[in-house]
Amino acid sequence: MKTVEKVCLRCDWEGETGSRTCPDCGTPLWLPNRPDDERARRGPLTWWRGRRRARVPTEVVPTAPGVPPPSTAPLPSHPEIVREASPEMIATARDRRRVALTVGIVVVAGLVVFAIIRAASPTPVDPVGQAVGGRLAYAIRDDADPQFWRIWIVDLSTGTYSRGPRLLEPLSLSRATQVSPDAVMSVAKRSTGESADLLRFLGPDDEAVSLLSGDVAAWSPLGDTAAVADVRGGCAGVEVSTWDPTLARRERYPLPTGCADLTSLVAAYGATYVSLQNQRGSTIGQVEGGGVIPIVSGWEAVGASGRDLYVVPSPVGATGPALAVLDGAPSSVVIRPIGAPQEPFIFERFLAWGSGPGGDLVLGTYQGVRGVYRITEYHEGADPIRPIRVFETLARDVGATASLDGTVIVSVDGALHAIHETASQPLTLPEDAPVPGAVLLWLPAEDTPTIASPTSEPS
Repeated sequence: MKTVEKVCLRCDWEGETGSRTCPDCGTPLWLPNRPDDERARRGPLTWWRGRRRARVPTEVVPTAPGVPPPSTAPLPSHPEIVREASPEMIATARDRRRVALTVGIVVVAGLVVFAIIRAASPTPVDPVGQAVGGRLAYAIRDDADPQFWRIWIVDLSTGTYSRGPRLLEPLSLSRATQVSPDAVMSVAKRSTGESADLLRFLGPDDEAVSLLSGDVAAWSPLGDTAAVADVRGGCAGVEVSTWDPTLARRERYPLPTGCADLTSLVAAYGATYVSLQNQRGSTIGQVEGGGVIPIVSGWEAVGASGRDLYVVPSPVGATGPALAVLDGAPSSVVIRPIGAPQEPFIFERFLAWGSGPGGDLVLGTYQGVRGVYRITEYHEGADPIRPIRVFETLARDVGATASLDGTVIVSVDGALHAIHETASQPLTLPEDAPVPGAVLLWLPAEDTPTIASPTSEPS
């Protein structure tokens, strides 16, 4: 009987036999492939022996040095071909791992170097805004002498700053262009009232000159007139004094007020106005000679722009003081509201007037939004004037000024922003510069600027 190599798939018996059943367990035997089969050329029963080695955990499979043994986890129920790794396969796998490891190291090293270079390089910061140009002057309390305030001047093109003159606490700062290009006028707060002060020079050793002082002080928008008013008390009236800085001439006007109270003093271009209130209401009058020429009743003057007056109704409405513009002479007065009739502009205070071609800057609320608004040039007729919102804010300490090209610089709780048309950007002062307050002023650039070191300390 011809014998053939067979194998038992139940008890793992193998050998040559002519029987169809296993001599040990009687199970039908399995006949391997023909000798010319590919698996037969690699050796008898290669597939089955590999499967047995994978299923027997106690059997050690020889492998190449450094290569971990095959996993002893159970195989799936369906048969799989398990081949032993050849030396060529092991070398190829090692080369691939080496390449992957090298690429990973190079990438990580590149990222680390990039991070180090970026951290060491300074972040490019626009010093304060070269596009704005000029200088920014602002006043803060002087540490060396707390009864005075000190003006600090920042060059907006270079981001450096210098110490300017000292003065009494300023309620406002404005350019006195009628005096000189660099002259600055201030309404200062005093222990006994207010004063109209003038700074002709801005050096650190300069001081403000008090031109007039009284209970209430005011400057005209361009600095051609300073005015103060002293209340005599009771029904004795009010004395208004004016000063022309260019002519160094003072004039006094004792005014009988008929027992009315002085509520405001406004200096406009070539004229001075007072608001007087009695039991019948409030009246705005122009100071002329030795008396007051009444202009309009039921309104109070709160500021000026050129020859026009900003006014609010008196008494103030329930929603707040609605701002309007009084235009014209006493014989022909036109009052134009700011905002729509059903949505008036609620006035808080003036921030800057006559500031460049854009008009005046006012802090107030319009259509439920509080912020800095621009009041544009006035036109003929009685149509309402639409305020233009420049910067929205709910902050308490708000200041604003504007350059000649209409760029508005806003100070909000010490943070600066530059707004040109609809574009806004933060302005970053030098690191050790004093923090600005709500009183600030834009000035044109000096022909020959004298700038202190950015690291200098105030003396």
